[in-house]
Amino acid sequence: MSGSYLDINNTDPVELHSLIDGNGDLQYQHGTHDLSRHCDTMHVELHGTGDTVTVKLFDVTVSGVSWTISASHTDPATNTRVDWSRASDHAYVTFIQSATNPIEIDTVAEDDLGAKKTKKLYCKPKPKDGLPDHPPRASL
Repeated sequence: MSGSYLDINNTDPVELHSLIDGNGDLQYQHGTHDLSRHCDTMHVELHGTGDTVTVKLFDVTVSGVSWTISASHTDPATNTRVDWSRASDHAYVTFIQSATNPIEIDTVAEDDLGAKKTKKLYCKPKPKDGLPDHPPRASL
């Protein structure tokens, strides 16, 4: 594995593109980065005056089969389930506060015939210019 998490800074919204891999499993990419190479975990930086960040999970079409993405997570502050909103081609949510630990996100891709594929992602919203979660590298 490349690292324990993918660190995403200065990006809002964070766009994750869905794909069905060669084994038929649901996967996600941010740009050229496969989240599976980062333990399906990302740390995202909160932005703007409201300290928010939006995460989008895009639908995918493979070999003429369209897969619609839905997602949900448990809000760590209230311990209530949050179903993500839908736009025409993606599911999305706006995180409004940082989290101590990564938030577990349940994602589902469903095709037109009702077949489903699931994937867990982990997202840790972090404050802009916050202290890193790991010790700094030693300078040589």
